Amino acid sequence: MSNNKDDFVDWDGKSASMGIKEAVVANSVWKHTNGNLYIVLVIANEKADESRIQQYPVTVVYGGENGNVWSRPLTEWHRSMSYVGDNG
Repeated sequence: MSNNKDDFVDWDGKSASMGIKEAVVANSVWKHTNGNLYIVLVIANEKADESRIQQYPVTVVYGGENGNVWSRPLTEWHRSMSYVGDNG
């Protein structure tokens, strides 16, 4: 996936309604409900076809300030993450 703001993720049905600034894209910065900041590294499985989406859900891969890398299904992303801004 490119970092172009015109190419934003909308598999969860929330990104479009919130607007482009809060879409989940690589290099965007998000704050977890625990207060930690995270940078989206990549969106995984974005090309999974309909027949395999249950087995390979679209997933956000993100990194913390401490260097740890995490992943979470996109459908669960907005439950505990709030958009902060772009990373550069």
